[in-house]
Amino acid sequence: MDSLPGIHVIRLRRTTLYINVVHHLKKVLYISLILIVTSSCFFDEPNFSKPLVKDLKLEWWGEPKNQTITFGMVRGDFGGLLIIPETVFAVGYTDEFLIAKSYPNKEKEIQNRLFNYDENTGDYLLIKPNDTVYLSSDDSYYEKNGIWYHTGNGWNPPKGLFPFKGSVYYHIIDMRNWDSSKKWNDKNLYHFSSKSQFDQKRNELNIPESIDFEIVYKESE
Repeated sequence: MDSLPGIHVIRLRRTTLYINVVHHLKKVLYISLILIVTSSCFFDEPNFSKPLVKDLKLEWWGEPKNQTITFGMVRGDFGGLLIIPETVFAVGYTDEFLIAKSYPNKEKEIQNRLFNYDENTGDYLLIKPNDTVYLSSDDSYYEKNGIWYHTGNGWNPPKGLFPFKGSVYYHIIDMRNWDSSKKWNDKNLYHFSSKSQFDQKRNELNIPESIDFEIVYKESE
C-alpha cells in the first residue's frame, strides 16, 4: 500500500524542526562557552576601587595606568559612569569639592584620528598628515582632492603615549549643590589643560587652600 502524501509532509516537517532545534541549541551552547571563557579572563584581571565622596570612586582595571574617576549609584560596586578618564594620578576632596590631576591618553587620541573610515574610498581619513609616522611600514597613504587617506588598519604606537607625561590635566568637581541620588550633571565638572586656568577657577569657586592632593600615586607621577 502506497504511503499517503500527507505523512511524508509531516515527517519532513518534524525532521526540519528537529534539525533547527539542534542547530539553535548548538549556537546557544557555543555563545555560552565564549561568554564563560571571556568572563573568566575578564574577572581574573587585577583591579582596584576606592570610594571617595558622594558615590564617586577612584578605580582601575588591568593596570594602574587605566585609573579613572567614576560615578556609581551603589558605593563599593566596581564600574560606573566615567567622569574623569585615565590616567588619574592625584586626588583631593571634601564634601563640597573634588580636585584631581591626570595625564592624557595620547595613544587613544592618535588612534581616533588615524582610523576614521571613509565609505566613499574604503580607506581611512588622515586628519593630521603628520600622523603618518605612527602608521605600520606596510601601510600606504595618498592625497585626493586636498584630503589625505591611508589604506591599512595597523599602526605602531610608541612608548610614552599612554600615559603621556608631557602634559597634565586638572579637574574640579563642584558638589555643593549636587544631589548624588539624581542623574549626573556635567555642569558640576571643570577640565583645564594648565595649572593657571585651574588656579583661576579654584579662586572663583573659593575652594579652600586646605584642600590639597592627598591621594597621590608616585609610580604614575
